[in-house]
Parts: sequence; structure tokens; C-alpha cells
Amino acid sequence: MKQQGAALVIVMALLSGALILGVSGMNSALIDERLAGNYRASVQAKMTSEGTLATFSNIEDRELHSILDRALNGEFEEPLIGEEVEKLLGKDGLEVFFRQLLPSNYEDLTKKEKNDIRNALIENFVLAFELLGDNQIAVTAKDEGLRNSARGSSKLIYSYNLAADDSWENRRRGIHACEKIGVTGSALLDSYDSEAGAYGGGNRYLSGMELRTWLDSSVISASSSAPIYGSIFLPGDFSVGSSGDVYGDIYAGRNINLDNGGFVVYGDITAQNNIFFKETAKIYGNVYSGNNIEIIPGGSLVEGEEVEAAGKVTLNGGADIDAVLRANGGVVFNNYDSQVFSDVYSPSVTLNTNNSISGHILGELYQESTVLQLIEDLISYDNVDDCDVYDVASIYEQYAASEASQGDLYIDGSPQNKKITFPGDDERFYGGEDGEKIMKVNDFSLAGNRELYFGEEGESNDFVVLVDGDLNINGYNSKLYISDGSTVTFVVKGRVDVVGQVSNSSAQGVVDRNGQTKSVMNIVSLYDDRNKADAGVRIRNSKFYADILAPLSRVEFANEAAYGAVYGREVSVLDYGGYHFDEAINVEVDESCQSESEEGCSGQNSGVNSFTLIDWQ
Repeated sequence: MKQQGAALVIVMALLSGALILGVSGMNSALIDERLAGNYRASVQAKMTSEGTLATFSNIEDRELHSILDRALNGEFEEPLIGEEVEKLLGKDGLEVFFRQLLPSNYEDLTKKEKNDIRNALIENFVLAFELLGDNQIAVTAKDEGLRNSARGSSKLIYSYNLAADDSWENRRRGIHACEKIGVTGSALLDSYDSEAGAYGGGNRYLSGMELRTWLDSSVISASSSAPIYGSIFLPGDFSVGSSGDVYGDIYAGRNINLDNGGFVVYGDITAQNNIFFKETAKIYGNVYSGNNIEIIPGGSLVEGEEVEAAGKVTLNGGADIDAVLRANGGVVFNNYDSQVFSDVYSPSVTLNTNNSISGHILGELYQESTVLQLIEDLISYDNVDDCDVYDVASIYEQYAASEASQGDLYIDGSPQNKKITFPGDDERFYGGEDGEKIMKVNDFSLAGNRELYFGEEGESNDFVVLVDGDLNINGYNSKLYISDGSTVTFVVKGRVDVVGQVSNSSAQGVVDRNGQTKSVMNIVSLYDDRNKADAGVRIRNSKFYADILAPLSRVEFANEAAYGAVYGREVSVLDYGGYHFDEAINVEVDESCQSESEEGCSGQNSGVNSFTLIDWQ
């Protein structure tokens, strides 16, 4: 029987169909695998962006609010990319994501190959800030393709409340000056809270004092043997030539010079340029330098978590560091007994000794550069005139109106006429826009064992005295009293000279005015003492309490303790006595917020903008 080959054709057709089905199934499986892989990558990208925001939101409140404040001021108009994100979040902020993405043979690669991989990864991290309506700010984290070009983003929404007031009464915290602050002798600097009672006992040695200068070239120097309970901030140079201690942080825009033995800092020190240790200075905190750190022979010690320098760290005789050391410009040991008790990260180590590396470095040595803590610029001014940010002349004009001066007001004479009272209805006062009791005089002088009372018992007035000439309170028994619930503000065009006592009957430091605390005694000086021999404001031999604004004058405190707050062109605290900042001054009162930790209360009592996380998208 003749064969036609039909079976072969049928089998081949069936095989072809099966092949087509198989190929189609494989393509479908590959597509599904790719879809699953892409979905996984997109989910991981979303997780990366959410993880970045989690790291951001967990930053310590004070630093977080500082970053958001900078965003409000337009500092982050362009998105932050790569290393900018890492600097903002901290050196370890992105490490958890890097570890997930590194190839399995990462540890076997060369240093250059590792850096290339890391740099390629970090460039995919983006953080953007956006101002929304209704007092809201958005922070968006983006993964721009870490895995298979998959992208993901996540967003935090913060609401914010702006600080209530930017007036001169609402800004200062301690001793602030434009050009210079000097502390000498045995002057003690600290803070207390007058609302908790008089200074002393447990109401002293608080650390709310802030020493702050504002001019780019400003300096702060301390040669007092007494301690400073508070922090120091300046755009210029800080130097110390004493054995006193600082219970707080030091932040200098230029150099820090610790020039004397026995000086101790219980806090962090940061300098945008160099830090020099001499003799036996000790730091119980972290150290950050934008350039070099040099520890001169004498047994200096740093004991904290980390010491970082963008430049070189040089250790001379007896210098010890008990912290992780990161020095991108190298580490130099110039004496056999200098040691680092923890790990060292530096591309180079130089030994000018007969010792081995293991004799100097007791931890691990990693010969590589690292990402360092971001050292930010402080707000600063270019010249002295810029320091008059509150425009003291306008404060005078605010009260001046058109009333004529009462002429010179001299309160002196014999003890039988010792007490003088200015009640609120005294005809020499005229009314201000907010109900102030205002008097205008030429010179104002209280002397000769006299006592002057502003207000009578039961009154609550805000007295304002405009002084076109000089303000003098002289004589060790001359006293100025302020009735409970009242305040006095002297706005002075001439010099201020106080040798006497100023107080109110209950030693109360502040009163409540519309939810804002206000000092009972205030001095605003318009006097410009540049190129003049004498200081514009002098407080001597007097336990003096006042909130002082003198942006164009030197302010000198000598021989007795002073209390309150001060802002001057220069401020000097001389001899003994010291200065005690009243933490109760200029605090916004919110009855519903008893502590910073309460929900929605962060920043309520700090005089700064406050932020609350309200949404995560």
C-alpha cells in the first residue's frame, strides 16, 4: 500500500503547536517575572523613600526644627541630592539602605571600586522641601532609581506656628553683643528663673545663659576663673585664658583657642576653621573642626563620642583622645605618649615618634576619608550698623508724640525728703497708644540717698521715661523701686550710669503682658559710643536688674552681680559678681502647654517657630 506521510505532517504540526505554546508560556512567565521584579523594585523604592523620611523625622527636635526653619527661610529652594542629603541626615542616616544594595563581593573590591559604587548609589537619594498653604511645609524623599531604575517617593506634611513677635523684647537670651564679649576676674555667668523666686539655692547655676555675638569679625574672650553655665555662639573667634569651666556647647565661625591650663568644657565644641588646645584643656563632649585640630603638649584630653576634622589632627605630648577620630587630612603623632583609645578613620597616619601605630591607636585604623558632620554657618552681620536690627531710634519715636520735655529731673537732697513716688495719675505723664504712662525729660538723675517709687500699691502700669540727655542713678544708697505688677522702660539718648540699687518691692523680675512676659525694668540706649573713651552704659557696684538694649554702645558690668538680659555693641563683665540671666524674660505664656514634651507644644515657650507633623503620604 502506498504511504502518504500524513502521520509525519500531523506530528510536526502538533510539535509546532506545542512549541508555540511553550514559547508563549515562557514569554508570559518572563513578563510576569519582570513585572514582579519591577513591582518589588518599586515597592522597595517606596520603602527607601519612607525610610529616609523616618530617619528625617527622628532627628532630635531642636535640630529638626532648625532644618525646617531654614527651609521656611528659602535655604532649600533646590532639592538636596546625594551627599547633601547624607550631610543633613547625619553620617549614618543612609547606611541601612546602602547595606541592602551592595554587591555580594563588595568587601573584596578595591577602595576606588567601593567609592564608585557608593557614589553611584547616593546620587539617587533626593530630599525636597515645599511651602504649602495654611502654614504647612512638605518634605518629600525620592528614590530616583536605586533598583532597576524604579522610582518611589514619600511625603511628610508639617504644620508650623511662627514666633509671635520679632521685637527687641522678644529675641535676646543672656548676653548678646554685636562685636565683642569679654569676661574677666572671677565673674560667674549663669541663669536662674525669677518666677521661681530670688536668685540662690536651687535657683541658680542653671544653663539657660547664652553668650552670642553677631558681627562676622566678632570675638568672645573669657579670662575669668569662675565658670560659665550656658553655651557660646559666635561667627568669629573664641579664646579662653583661664581655668574656668563651660557647662554648655561652644560654636565658633572661625577659630577656637583654648590657651590656658585647667579649662574644661562639659559639652561639644565646633569651629568652622581651626581648634587649638594648649596645656591641660579638657573636653567632655564631641569636637568638630572645619579645618585642623592641634593639641599642644600638656596633657589635654578629649572624652566624647567623636572627634572630626576636615583637615589634619596633630597630637603632641600627653594628648589623648577617648573618642572615634575622623581626620580627612591625616593624623600626626609627635610624641610617644599621645594616644587615641578608639577607632581612627583617616587616609594617612604620620608617626614622628619611635612608637608603632598600635602604640598610639588602641582601636582599629581605617585608612580612608569619611563623610563628616555638617558645620553650618551662623547668622551674622557685616557691620555694626546692621546690629541695630531693632532700630532703637524708632522705639523712641514710638513714644515721643509731640509733648514737650519736662526739663531736667534731678531727685536728690537730704534724707528727710528721702522718698518720692510717681503714681500712675501723676500729671507729668501722658498716655501712650497702648495705655503707657509716658514722661519726657532732658537729664534724669537720682542721687543723694534718695528713693524713687514708680507706682503705688495696687497699681499696674507700664511707665516709659524718654531721656533726651543722660540717665544717672548715683550714690550707694540711692534706690529705684517699681510697684508689683508695673514696669518701667527708660529710652535714653545719652549715657547711662548706674551706681546704686534698682529693684521692685517683691524682687519680681517679670510681669505678664497679654500672654508675654516682660521685664519690670528695661533700658533702651540710642547712644553711639564708637570713637568715645567712656562706655555708653555702665553698671557699677550695683545689684542691678534690667533688660538692656544698647546695640551701638559698650555695656560694662563691674564689681557686683547683675541680673536680667543684655544686648550691646560690646559687653564686658568685669571683676567679681558676674551676670545672671533671668530665664523668665520674654517667654510666651500658653496655659495649655506645661512642657515641651506635650503633643502640639513643641517650641511653645522657646520664642522660635514650632512645627508639628500632621500627615505622612
